Amino acid sequence: MLKKTEKTVQLSRTSKPKMDNPATLGDIMEKLMLLDRIETKLDNIHLRVEEVETRVASLENDHQVMAAAMDHVQSNTGFSERLAEKLHSAERKIEALENNSRRLNIRILGWKPQGEKDLVKQVSTLLNEQLELNSNGQPITVMSAYRILTLKMKQTREDGAKTIIATLQLHGQDNASQVIRQANQNLNIQRKSKQRGEQREKILITDDVCQTTRSKRQGLVPQMKKLRERGLLALIPFTTPARIVYKDGNGWHTEYSQD
Repeated sequence: MLKKTEKTVQLSRTSKPKMDNPATLGDIMEKLMLLDRIETKLDNIHLRVEEVETRVASLENDHQVMAAAMDHVQSNTGFSERLAEKLHSAERKIEALENNSRRLNIRILGWKPQGEKDLVKQVSTLLNEQLELNSNGQPITVMSAYRILTLKMKQTREDGAKTIIATLQLHGQDNASQVIRQANQNLNIQRKSKQRGEQREKILITDDVCQTTRSKRQGLVPQMKKLRERGLLALIPFTTPARIVYKDGNGWHTEYSQD
C-alpha cells in the first residue's frame, strides 16, 4: 500500500498544471499584426495632424498678407480718389481758361452769307446794320470771322446756311454776352414783324464755348424738357458753367451740370 501511494505522489509532481484557454501561436501573431496596424494608423493620424497644422499656419500667413494688401488697397483708394479730384479740378480750370479765351467770340448759326469773300465785312454788316447792335453806343468791330463745316453739318444744311465764328472788339465790355442777348432779342422782333408767308431766316447767335461746355449743355437738355413738361419755364442760358435756370411758384432756381 505504501509503494502505491508514493508512486501516485511522484506522478502528481511530474505532471504539468492544466490551463483553461491555452493561447496558440496563430493567436499571438494575429494580435501582433493588429498592434502593428494600430501603430500605422496612429502614425498616419500624426502625419495628418502635422499637415493640418502646416495648412493652418499657411492660412494665417495668407490672412496677414491679405490684410496688409487690403490696407495697401485702401490707402491707394484714398490716393486715387484724391488724384481723381485733382484731375477733375484741373479739367474744370482748363475748361474755364478755354472759355475765357473765347469770351469775345460769337457763333452765328443758320445764317447764309453772300459767298466766302469779305466774310468779316458781311458779319459786321449783319451785326451793326441788320441787327442794329452796338457796344456802349459805338459800332461793333469784327476782328476776324471764319466758317466751320463738318460732314454732318454739310449733310443736314443743304440750304447754304453755315456756322460762323466771329471775334469781336467791344467797347467797355469784357465779353460778348450783352451783344448776344441784344442780337437774339432783335432777331425775335424781326421774326415777329415778318408778314405771313414771308420767308424767315432761322438765325441764332450764341457764345463760342469749348466743346466740353457744349457737351455739358447738351446733357442738360433732357432735364430741361422734363421741367417744361411740368409746365415750368426752363432754359439753358449762354453762360458758364453749364446750368439750367427754371422758374416755379417759389421763384427762379439754378441747377448746374454734374459733370
